[in-house]
Amino acid sequence: DALISDAFNTLGIMRQAPVIIFVENSNGKIPFVDININDRITEICDSLSIGAAIQNMLLTATELGYGTLWIANTVYAYQELVQYLGISGQLICAVALGVPDETPDPGPRKSFDEVVEFR
Repeated sequence: DALISDAFNTLGIMRQAPVIIFVENSNGKIPFVDININDRITEICDSLSIGAAIQNMLLTATELGYGTLWIANTVYAYQELVQYLGISGQLICAVALGVPDETPDPGPRKSFDEVVEFR
């Protein structure tokens, strides 16, 4: 399975990184339990804000010369990580942070017209 092999690749990166930042939504619940609609809406809104905060953190780290990796593969070891970290909220992701040993070329990007639609 390609997703599992990607998760193992990410684990290798995490093992090399000098710093791993785990991001928690303290208002969120673990994704394996049912919650009422109001709590789900709050959780979604929090997740959007947390995503923006992570992006700002990554941009700032890059500006300071650090390399980062936003890791969503934590879902493959979600329960183990939550237990290990002792968190009671929702684990959103991890961020690997360190001094980069490479500067890869930017990946392909779609044009503005391909991603924006005016109505």
